[in-house]
Amino acid sequence: MRVPYSREYDPPAPVIEVTVKPPKGKGVRVKALIDSGADISAFPRELLRELKLVPGSLVKVQGYDGSIEEIYSYFIEVDVKGIVKDIVEAVPGEHMLLGRNFLRLVNVTLRGKENELEIVDP
Repeated sequence: MRVPYSREYDPPAPVIEVTVKPPKGKGVRVKALIDSGADISAFPRELLRELKLVPGSLVKVQGYDGSIEEIYSYFIEVDVKGIVKDIVEAVPGEHMLLGRNFLRLVNVTLRGKENELEIVDP
């Protein structure tokens, strides 16, 4: 599946629509930024209540500014238009980010000159 980069970012960025849900339950569609610099995926905080997510374990996370905090992680199912559907550990944040713990499940090609990404299930 090829997807054009989002022009909501400057410069344009690799963003895909995904369905996020608890391992058993209904999901919601959100836009997710592909972030190969993130060790772990993140989801918008407001989904905690909406999806009735249950905390997993305490993990230490370091922000881009160097700050370190200990927060609960959650297990969520991420579905990319039926191409890949898997459960990943994620932490609450401001935005939906697909980090390396998700990217290891798929093949992603970033085509900067074409402003598009390609994602395939290996």
